[in-house]
Amino acid sequence: MFGSTFRRWSEMACDLLTRSLTPHHKAATMLLETPSLLITDDDPGFRETLRVVFEPRGFRTLLASDGEEALKIVHTETVHVALLDFHMPKLTGLETFA
Repeated sequence: MFGSTFRRWSEMACDLLTRSLTPHHKAATMLLETPSLLITDDDPGFRETLRVVFEPRGFRTLLASDGEEALKIVHTETVHVALLDFHMPKLTGLETFA
């Protein structure tokens, strides 16, 4: 579906997120829950592709199709990292983040 540039980007992003959310101390391991990743994009194929990339690497993925849906999720779930598309209907990624 996506070319080699996307594969390289997704592998780098997964590695970076995994390293930044992996505790470096044993006590921190007991306190850290499974890292959750909110993926917000109006393209269902892209959301699903990112879910398939990140879930096997230990992330709990939460999917939203627009900014309004993302905000509802943020109010009910713990979100450690959010990926937001900047061009979406209703609320853009920037409006959602603000």
